[in-house]
Amino acid sequence: MKLVKCPICGESYSDTYKACPFCAESGPYEGTVKPRKAKGRRIERRRGPNILGPALILVLLLLAALLAYTYYGDEIRAWFNRDKEPEPEIHLSVEPTSVELAVGEIRLLTASGAEKFVWSSSDEAVATVDEQGSVTAMGVGTADITVKDTAGEHSAQCKVTVKEAEPPEGPGDNTEPDPGPVNPPATDLKLIAKENRNLPTISFGGETIYDVTLRKGSTLHFSVSGTDRTVTWASDNAAVTVDAEGTVKRVSSGTAIITATVDGQTLKCRILG
Repeated sequence: MKLVKCPICGESYSDTYKACPFCAESGPYEGTVKPRKAKGRRIERRRGPNILGPALILVLLLLAALLAYTYYGDEIRAWFNRDKEPEPEIHLSVEPTSVELAVGEIRLLTASGAEKFVWSSSDEAVATVDEQGSVTAMGVGTADITVKDTAGEHSAQCKVTVKEAEPPEGPGDNTEPDPGPVNPPATDLKLIAKENRNLPTISFGGETIYDVTLRKGSTLHFSVSGTDRTVTWASDNAAVTVDAEGTVKRVSSGTAIITATVDGQTLKCRILG
């Protein structure tokens, strides 16, 4: 064994080393004697890359992202979609939702909620439907007319009930029934008090009318003689009221004209107070 001087660092070392143990110039140690650490010098050994640290950081980042998406997924999606316009909701409907038809009758249904529609019938022996929504009654029974959008995601239904067609009327079937005897309108009508008291008449406004004085808070019951038909009563002043039975009541001061209409004729009474 002899000493060899390193041409790089100038240190002497045993020839059992293939390279200087102080500067590790030519490769790893292969001798039988471990290299000694020189005073004031530090032997550096080359190491391979350590991937454990970056891999651990990547796993932690993935776990953090997964937890964040689990708890804040909706907010994250809303943030990414903040500039996108929401897709309009489709509300498909059909009018009418139910219909009764006679055999041979045609009815047009109206759909809304989409641009194009697909029509179908649950029983074409009862009712058929074309691409415009026109339903034709084919036979007695019930059928569901369904309308869908072109994607088939939304639908609406109309229930069709088909009945037998009524037979046409015969030549004598359109004769109107005899209404029977008709009471002719009364011609001799009089306005009287229900206490069978005759009322005086005066000329007022170019016509002859009845004339009655009625104090505030008082009532007077009128009727029309000469007819058994319903009389319609009216007052032209809220100071004097009249009900459907002909009961007149003075509420406040003022003159009022009470009108009784029956059989196309009008009777009037001036109420003074």
